Amino acid sequence: MNESKSKTGYLVMANNGIVNEYSGATGTGKFQILDVKALTRFTRNNVQVMYSNFFIPSVEEAIAMKDYLWRFNGSDRNNSSDIINNYRESYWLRTPHHGSDDMIYAVNLRTGVLGK
Repeated sequence: MNESKSKTGYLVMANNGIVNEYSGATGTGKFQILDVKALTRFTRNNVQVMYSNFFIPSVEEAIAMKDYLWRFNGSDRNNSSDIINNYRESYWLRTPHHGSDDMIYAVNLRTGVLGK
C-alpha cells in the first residue's frame, strides 16, 4: 500500500456525500437523451458528508455529464457495448433510491437507463 500511496500524490479528498435522493428511472434505450422529468428529487433531512479520494458520481453529476456516461477508452461515441461482459453491464452512482436503505442508482450500459 505504501508503494501505491506515493503514486497518488495528486489526488485530493472530495466530499462524496449526498444531499438528495431520487425515485424513478430514465427510459430504456435513451442513453444520453435522458428524460430528467422521469426522476423525482427528494431532499434528505440529514445531509451526508463523506470524504474520499475515490469519486463516484451522483445522479446530478451523471445528468451533467450525460454525454460521457456511455463512452469509454477515449471514444467520441457511445461504445458501452464494447465493454459489457458477464461481470460488467452497469456502474453505480452514489445516490440512493428514495425510501430505500439498500438501493442506489446505476448507469446501465446495456439498456441506457439511469435508474435502480
